[in-house]
Amino acid sequence: MQFSMILVFLLQQWTAPFQVSPDTLPGSHAAVISDCWGGTWVSWYSSRSLWSRSWDGGTWSEPILVESTKAIYPEVTTSSMCRDVDRNAVVAWVDTSHSIRLSVARIRKDIWITTAPDLRIKGENPSIASDASGNIWCAWTMLDTAGTELYYQVSHYDGREWHEPMWVQRIYPVEISYTSAIATDRQGNIWVSYNDERNIWVQYWGGKSWSAAETIGTCFDYAYPAMCADSARVWIVWFNSTANMGQGGIFARYRDGVEWSALIEFPHHFSMVPMMGWHNSHADICVNGSGELWAGWWETQAMWCPNYAILANRYANGNWERTSAVDSVVGRWGGYPSICSSAKEIWMVWQAEDEGDWNIYTAHTEMTSIEENLPPSPLPQLTNPQNYPNPFSVTTSLSYSLTDKCEVTVSVYDTQGRLIATLLKEDQCAGVHAITWDGTDDNGRKVPSGTYFLSFALGSDAQVGAYGGTEHYTGTRKVTLVR
Repeated sequence: MQFSMILVFLLQQWTAPFQVSPDTLPGSHAAVISDCWGGTWVSWYSSRSLWSRSWDGGTWSEPILVESTKAIYPEVTTSSMCRDVDRNAVVAWVDTSHSIRLSVARIRKDIWITTAPDLRIKGENPSIASDASGNIWCAWTMLDTAGTELYYQVSHYDGREWHEPMWVQRIYPVEISYTSAIATDRQGNIWVSYNDERNIWVQYWGGKSWSAAETIGTCFDYAYPAMCADSARVWIVWFNSTANMGQGGIFARYRDGVEWSALIEFPHHFSMVPMMGWHNSHADICVNGSGELWAGWWETQAMWCPNYAILANRYANGNWERTSAVDSVVGRWGGYPSICSSAKEIWMVWQAEDEGDWNIYTAHTEMTSIEENLPPSPLPQLTNPQNYPNPFSVTTSLSYSLTDKCEVTVSVYDTQGRLIATLLKEDQCAGVHAITWDGTDDNGRKVPSGTYFLSFALGSDAQVGAYGGTEHYTGTRKVTLVR
């Protein structure tokens, strides 16, 4: 048997915090996302400008100016990041006219391409997520001119233009600007969570209309909800300052397609100060390529107490594991974490005070490698293939997970074995992916009603040989088109 040298990766502890914002560019409210090609991007606000840095697996780039000082609305200090259908990093931000803009980091190039302002897409606190069709969905808040009514709105950018905003909910009367979160599930639904003064609400867009608003928990004013979707569930985390007799806590629930789970409360890090208690705020959540859920949040030992901790927890095999402290400092202020997953790591970014200046720090789960002589690894596998809806009349989406980076080919065949369309032929990274078929052939012509097969193959000939194999991994999903 042929043997080869491989690397076995083991998850270890978090790296020491690294100050990603230079002293000349102290910042606030950072966001983080990883692309498909081994890069991790951090964005933050500094001096009314939006900045970024990228990590290539070994070194950080120099600070990259996304937009200049004339472009950032100074009172809006939150941004949001996601990956587009090509796995590029995307950041949403607000300009001086309150227009919500998107900037895309091109693969392996330290440049950002920014959308033009759209007078219809105006507001604050944008949250973004991408779907399988290449759209970037955005949820945001907008106060009326009198400042007494708050509107939650949603729109999507299709790569060319923004679509007409959809009104989700109106909150009134209101004294502060709340926040919302957005996520896309494997069935193509768009989920939005938001809060009023006392409750966390959830709605979803199934393609034709919004579902009725549903309350899933309580809160008080600032709740900072965050969302993500794994292969089977939609998750929401939020801050509730009315919990524990006013002491505050981070809570989560998930929906498995049928009903919402029981309320989950995350454990505390500090010992409670008598009569003051804990103070938490601003949680975030993500899912990695193996389907494991990670949550990150921050906690202070008491209200207005400068002892903070940045915390993380992993959900695996149906349980939340022991909470780990990514950073814990006595005598300093810190908070507002963002969390994401790369191919083999979990990244967190947060802001912390240092001698009067606020800086952006980051850390990631450190991986150690052990070299062993083992048989060649099997070709990357495609797992959990699902298509929805089926039968379909307009479009159907195929979602799947890859165990490693490889070339993926997705084709459509009829019952006679004739090739109808090639939907995809490209390299993709490990993780969850999705692709949509609209019932047309390679020439854009509508095909008749009937049974078709979505066929997928993994690995080019060169990749198959590199893994020590001789055959491609293949599979099919049967779909029914009803005109």
